[in-house]
Amino acid sequence: MACSFVSTRGYADCTVLALRGQLDISDRAELSSQLADVASCGPWVIVDLTNLADIDRGSLDVLMGAREHAQLEGGDVLLAGPRGAVAQLLLTGRAGEFSVFPSVGVAAFSAGLAAIGTRLAADGGGESLAAATERMVTAAGAVTAS
Repeated sequence: MACSFVSTRGYADCTVLALRGQLDISDRAELSSQLADVASCGPWVIVDLTNLADIDRGSLDVLMGAREHAQLEGGDVLLAGPRGAVAQLLLTGRAGEFSVFPSVGVAAFSAGLAAIGTRLAADGGGESLAAATERMVTAAGAVTAS
């Protein structure tokens, strides 16, 4: 069975690319194109592997390239829901460098936390996470109290 691609935009400030079937050499160009398309929506991409039965190493290389590009843009490519042979392959070699989550929801939550941390670091000029959070909560309280 060939691989099919479905993307969802705007899921918790991430774009989700769901892969289904089997991903092999014949799908690499399409995978690269789909990843470029979803990455154009923002630097945080979640690749949903829940319904992917198999993936070859070359396709993992395409995912690694997309990850490197996303990281240069301040985001990442996160993998969600791998099972069976896909999960086993992700445990080996460079594939182990990916952040892998049990579901798209957990991956989106993690991406949201990372984005907040990046924003706090940029806005706080070295301020601790606790101090920055307290400052943001105080400011939000002042706005809602007005």
